[in-house]
Amino acid sequence: MPAIRWHPVLAAVEVEPGTWVMHAPDGRPYGVVRALEIGGERGYRAVTWHEDPARRELVGYYRTLFAATRAAHSVYLRGHGPAGFAPDPWPAPRPPPPARPAPAR
Repeated sequence: MPAIRWHPVLAAVEVEPGTWVMHAPDGRPYGVVRALEIGGERGYRAVTWHEDPARRELVGYYRTLFAATRAAHSVYLRGHGPAGFAPDPWPAPRPPPPARPAPAR
C-alpha cells in the first residue's frame, strides 16, 4: 500500500468558485488563495487571513494551486516559532564570571 501523503492543498476549502480559504487543524482560517487572470495569464494569488480583507498580507502570485497553498502554509508555519536558523534567535551564552582572588592568609 502506498504511503499516504499530506499536502497543504488539503487544508484549502473552496468557499466560492476560484476562492479557497485555508484552515488550521483547530478550524481557524490562516490563508486565502484566489484564482485570477492577469494579462491573459492564469494563476493564483495567496494572502494571509484576517477578518478585515484590507489587513491581509500578500504571500505571492503562483502558477498552480499547489504552489500557492504551499507558500501560504509556509507563512503560517513560520508564524509558530522564532525566525532564523538555530542558534540565531538565541543570544550567545554569557562568559563565566571572573574568578575571585583567593582570600589572604
